[in-house]
Amino acid sequence: MNRLSPLLQSVLLFLLVAPLIVFWAWMLDDMLQNPLLTRNARTAWLAAFVGFNVFGAGVYYLSLYRGPGNRRLR
Repeated sequence: MNRLSPLLQSVLLFLLVAPLIVFWAWMLDDMLQNPLLTRNARTAWLAAFVGFNVFGAGVYYLSLYRGPGNRRLR
């Protein structure tokens, strides 16, 4: 079986990780600017973002950013 070159491995890893980092930063920015969140809720979401990284951002996306009944203007 042919092995990938180290450069190709690095490029593939970057192409996988870069969109996840951009998504995480986008959701973090939205969470920090969300006027509907209380200070305690924002602190809890920040802990989820730091502790669970992209998974915390995904839960935020599904529950608040795109969740049912979200009336925020974008």
